[in-house]
Amino acid sequence: VKYVIIHAGFNDLKNPNNKNASKDTVDSLLSSILRAQEKFKHALIVVSLILPVQNPTHSIGINSRNKKINVTNKLLMKHLSKMPNVSMIEHKRFQRSASLFTPSGIHLSGRGYKVLISDIKETIEELTVKRNEETAVHDEEPSDDRDNVDDCDVLIIAGPRAHRIDANGLFRSRRVKKVNVNTAEDARKVLMDMKPSDDLEFV
Repeated sequence: VKYVIIHAGFNDLKNPNNKNASKDTVDSLLSSILRAQEKFKHALIVVSLILPVQNPTHSIGINSRNKKINVTNKLLMKHLSKMPNVSMIEHKRFQRSASLFTPSGIHLSGRGYKVLISDIKETIEELTVKRNEETAVHDEEPSDDRDNVDDCDVLIIAGPRAHRIDANGLFRSRRVKKVNVNTAEDARKVLMDMKPSDDLEFV
């Protein structure tokens, strides 16, 4: 496995009675990341940050929820910036366009899924180029490694808002495995139960 993509969701932030929801969510995600690093020692971990919500007809509730999402993302980014072999995707385009969402303002529209997939693929492509350049410099000669985004093993862990990601459509390689989870804790449990990378069966 060369890339593990963890798409963060906001299900853990929904409970209005949990005043520590942001910290609890970040702690669970960090635990998942550490578990992924332990399981897949040579993989780059890519964290897809929590998407905002948009619904002009319910702006008060939406603003409150987005404030909590922003606090959580900033706290997560602060931790991720200090971790080795971890990158993040901010999805800035989702902050500007309501057309990327269905009328609910929560779930993504068809166009929204295309943008989400594009963000993920562009990030993996950039990381792959950087990785190959570093390999070439380390070897002190041009690398013959033809590794690219369409020829690598990728593990995607995503929540309900990203359930329509077509894993095999995202990359041409068939060595892509996608796991759907509902919460950050679920993601942690999935990673705990997974086999080491050399035994992982891709679908």
